[in-house]
Amino acid sequence: MCSVYYANLTAEKLQRELPFSVLEGYSLQQNRGILRPTDWVDAICQQGVLQPMRWGFSPSWSQEDWKAKLINIRAETAAEKPMFKAAFRGRGAVLPVSGYFEWTDELVEVPSEQGNLFDEGRPTKVLQKKHALVLRGHDPFFFPALFEDYLDPNGSEIRTVGIMTCEPNGFTRRFHNRMPVVLTGRQASEWLRFGPSGLLSPPPYAAMDAFAV
Repeated sequence: MCSVYYANLTAEKLQRELPFSVLEGYSLQQNRGILRPTDWVDAICQQGVLQPMRWGFSPSWSQEDWKAKLINIRAETAAEKPMFKAAFRGRGAVLPVSGYFEWTDELVEVPSEQGNLFDEGRPTKVLQKKHALVLRGHDPFFFPALFEDYLDPNGSEIRTVGIMTCEPNGFTRRFHNRMPVVLTGRQASEWLRFGPSGLLSPPPYAAMDAFAV
């Protein structure tokens, strides 16, 4: 699962990971910070062109007003599902990423007003703890994605994008039962050129790190 990520990347650092050109007339948004569904995000398409896309996949044939319902796409079924299979064959992209966020529920004790003498039976409450998940070493990475040009009922064209997700690895399973597919720059280049399904799997356990924020 991925519903919030961040991208604090300079153009120079990103070019070292995955060479790209920039869509004519578009200014690369460096250090984008926090990115959420419905935001315009930077994406590199199969032609190696970085461009803005709206986070929330919508098929071109949809007649509904655009809503960011499909922020994530299951990698295991994308090639066969009618909603995604056309995009899977020819509209792949990658999103540059510094890290993404997950939340865990933690049980904490509520301090007693009477002090430590009455600790037994102290009430507890559940708090959500936020974690940033990154590549070990904090190197940039990429989310593989599918994009589709959607024409809304008002005639406006929106290039929409959804992030590919997979089963978690042993490290990320503690945070969620799904995770975004994570690609290095070399793997991202392979995904854009060939779209091999073998890349749409969780990274090794030791590849990921996490810290509380």
